[in-house]
Amino acid sequence: MHNKKVSCSVLIIILVILYSLSACSQVRQEVPVTPTMSKSVLPTPQLKATCPVLNSSATLAGGKTESEIEQAILEYLNQGGSPEQLQDEIKKLQETSILDLSQVFTIDTNSDAVREIVLANTFGPPEAGDYKDIHSNLHIYQCAGGKYDDVLIVEGEPADTFEILAVENLSGSDSPEILISRRWTYLDIYFEFVEMYILKEEGWILSFKSEETECEIQTELGDGRNGHKELIIISGNDCSNNADESLMGKMWTYAFEENEVKLIQEGPFPSP
Repeated sequence: MHNKKVSCSVLIIILVILYSLSACSQVRQEVPVTPTMSKSVLPTPQLKATCPVLNSSATLAGGKTESEIEQAILEYLNQGGSPEQLQDEIKKLQETSILDLSQVFTIDTNSDAVREIVLANTFGPPEAGDYKDIHSNLHIYQCAGGKYDDVLIVEGEPADTFEILAVENLSGSDSPEILISRRWTYLDIYFEFVEMYILKEEGWILSFKSEETECEIQTELGDGRNGHKELIIISGNDCSNNADESLMGKMWTYAFEENEVKLIQEGPFPSP
């Protein structure tokens, strides 16, 4: 009988302990957990749009390879070389290097009162036997924190050459657009089209590409309706073998409107 009382007492004590633990656990679950604090991730502050101090003694060094030449151009600018003199400096370089053609534009693309540099380089060894050894690159150099950085690079494929058609505000937006024509030529094969690049919050993006044609094209940029610029593209009859005949002798008219390019007319050229 005594042993039964002891067993009952022990059982009661165990039940009390288990109840207490359960209650404490319930209290812990109901008490909100203090969150672990993490460091705030703030946007990187934009560097002031200041350019290198002009240095009249800066010269554009040469280079044997494409990468060496383009690095030399960037170094010239960061040594204080004048952007207005860059085209003349490049012409000197063309005489002794694989740099064949170059187009230079200076324009304020982001309304910070500092001009960016838009540059298209075409490389082709003097001994190039055909177009496969020739191609172009497009660059935009922008000032920030006292130096130039390459904020856009468009590298052409082999036999892919660029021509800058316009660097201006075509659509009435907040910043100018960059309009280029691209031509891929190898033996008797052609591909030609037009592209447009615009500046968005995330950076420069490709916003428009015209229809590809297997014929040589002519382009005309002028004033259109409602104060908008218009681009006319004419596909001639000098075409690749077996080219799509529906794209021969054809004309497209595009209107530049804010944030978009609209096809407003398409038909044969010359018009019947």
